[in-house]
Amino acid sequence: MPNQDVFNTWVMYLESILKEVHSVEGSEQILLEALNYLALNIYFDGQSEASSKIASPSSPLTPEDQRDGLGSQRFGGKQSNIGSDDLVGVFDRDQFVKVCAKIKEVQAYTSKCSPEVLALSQIMCGLNFELAHDDSLFPIESEKSYLTALICLFQLIGDPRGRGNFSIPFMLLVTWKLSLMSLCLENRKVHDAEFSEELFDATLCNLTNHQMLFRGHQNDKLNRVIVQQDKLDKQNLLSALSKESVIQ
Repeated sequence: MPNQDVFNTWVMYLESILKEVHSVEGSEQILLEALNYLALNIYFDGQSEASSKIASPSSPLTPEDQRDGLGSQRFGGKQSNIGSDDLVGVFDRDQFVKVCAKIKEVQAYTSKCSPEVLALSQIMCGLNFELAHDDSLFPIESEKSYLTALICLFQLIGDPRGRGNFSIPFMLLVTWKLSLMSLCLENRKVHDAEFSEELFDATLCNLTNHQMLFRGHQNDKLNRVIVQQDKLDKQNLLSALSKESVIQ
């Protein structure tokens, strides 16, 4: 993926040629798509670099720690490493918030937009609302954005639970976030969390690369079981022969 400077140049060029231009068929989504990629680059590349520097391989975060860290900052709890102030030096939150504000501004006057671009825009808006220290925005507005993105993905690729359907990695992120948000509040919505986890599992099973890795993992596991069974059979045979020799 190109670096952040390339995306910045791309966005500035598009803004210069599309300034005050409004098309009937909504070609402004070209600028919206560029802003989405810029926000992706700022958020995820920054998080991955900071996590590799801060997180220790010997002490990985458990799912419970990630779930508590998502909403603990808003309720006075201890904040986890992911998303903490230690990452501000690498993850430029101010710039990410500005880009998300521009995304919402472009969405406001875009007459038509493809579902994949709209879904990605809503994901970026949901991540933006997570950074807000306002209980009126998080998790309500963030959850709304993720639900809108999930609806767009349903319209685009269908329900991942259907037989023969396929899915995309962005649906993993959306369903994972919705599941965590349903459980990070005091009034936990267990049914919503279970539904999101069901969609997450179906999405994961339908990913092409996961199916290949899962098949390879199952074959390796079967080979290990066969080898262990052969060793066990040999040990049993040797022990039986030794017992017969002692009896004789």
